[in-house]
Amino acid sequence: SLGDKERARILALLSDFAADPQLICSPGCTVGKLADAIGCNAKYLSQIINDEYQCNFNTFINQIRIKEACRRIIAGGEWSKLTMEAIANSVGFKSKSTFFQFFKQCTGVTPSEFRRSTGV
Repeated sequence: SLGDKERARILALLSDFAADPQLICSPGCTVGKLADAIGCNAKYLSQIINDEYQCNFNTFINQIRIKEACRRIIAGGEWSKLTMEAIANSVGFKSKSTFFQFFKQCTGVTPSEFRRSTGV
């Protein structure tokens, strides 16, 4: 059983990782690797994500990756020179089609439509 103090500790660390998505944006990010980085059991981490975010680990990770992709698209500069597939790869998606599907599910538009709407 997971105590309130440990749950709060894991949630705080999870929030830190979500704010600085370097590990999460690596294509090899798994619940086990994230749990190791946080210093907890993978089952506890998965349970907390399910309880707190009402989604599974993959959905949670992909939502963070899409937010980071949006940030990179809006940032312009060097990011504006990359294809959407390159941006997808840079945030940890291995498949262009999965990226496009999840991007549209999260934002309501395709990555290209999103880029056009930002004027970048």
